[in-house]
Amino acid sequence: MILSRIRYGVYGPGDQLPSESDLALELSVSRASVRTALARIESQGQVMRKHGEGTFVSRRAPAAQPYIADSWDMQSIIEAAGLQPRIGALAATERVATADEARSFGMPLPGRVFEFMRLFSGGDRPVALTNDVVPPYRFEGPVNEIDGSMLMSDIVRQCSGLEIAHVESRTSAANAPEAVARRLQVEPGAALLQLDDVFFSAADETPIVLSKAFVNAQEVPIHLHRRWTR
Repeated sequence: MILSRIRYGVYGPGDQLPSESDLALELSVSRASVRTALARIESQGQVMRKHGEGTFVSRRAPAAQPYIADSWDMQSIIEAAGLQPRIGALAATERVATADEARSFGMPLPGRVFEFMRLFSGGDRPVALTNDVVPPYRFEGPVNEIDGSMLMSDIVRQCSGLEIAHVESRTSAANAPEAVARRLQVEPGAALLQLDDVFFSAADETPIVLSKAFVNAQEVPIHLHRRWTR
């Protein structure tokens, strides 16, 4: 709650936060809980606590993505670049699962999966192309009824009734394949950022979505602010 208020400007750069007692009363939690939350936010470089004065919002942190684990999704990355995010559904198919996909989902071979392709734009510019793979037994209805223009959390909730617990991400450098380059309007072989994500169910912490994204980091650079700890 506090971190969201900082991100959305309720508490601006340099502003003093309410006291621990006031926050505890407002949020109906203990002062110890507030103190723990502030310590975590301070470790992220979002606030500075001055002895005898109080807690103040960092003058630098709100301009950046402060905590990558909280903001590592395509829409947040695009918004942080100062662009208006849009999601377009391109294609949806049912196909045979690869050995790696079957292993991730715990499926016997030959199993089948749903795959849907989405294009993320920042304003009028395409900035990322994603391929998302889901097991049919987790999702209700045919693949062509999946609304690819929604956020992944909304897709999972609407199509399976599940919630996402956490996401494991792996980043790497990639050269744009011809089909990807055409969608992102870059030259074939152009340098891109590749994100491989695994979304886990909150119900049983098993994989429910495998996602591969190609991101044009020239259009949406990732700006981070971290606290210096050495």
